[in-house]
Amino acid sequence: KGLSFICAVVNQYMAQEVSQTRKPLITECDAGLSRIAAPIFVGDAFLGTFGACGKLLDENEVESFLVSKTTGGDEEEIRSLSSDVGRMTTEEAETVARWMEARIREIVQAFENRKGNG
Repeated sequence: KGLSFICAVVNQYMAQEVSQTRKPLITECDAGLSRIAAPIFVGDAFLGTFGACGKLLDENEVESFLVSKTTGGDEEEIRSLSSDVGRMTTEEAETVARWMEARIREIVQAFENRKGNG
């Protein structure tokens, strides 16, 4: 249920945003977890996003009440299970986003060079 009601919503938003800005995006899902997405373009064609998620940004907490209501899980159990979710700073997330953007650029460039060589 979480994938349908939490992940899918933020994935759609992020894909739309990065397709328009052509820049990586750092945000959070409704569960409170960090989300990083970088756009994949070949020429002017938007192919999708490359993303990462799962850590808490800065001092944020998992939204156990929302996760409980969305998934039907026990809130206390969700709180317990999420107590050891890793953390990252906004600066670390920005470093990850820049790495993702650079790596995508390298892969697309290799593809374009290969395509150009027949």
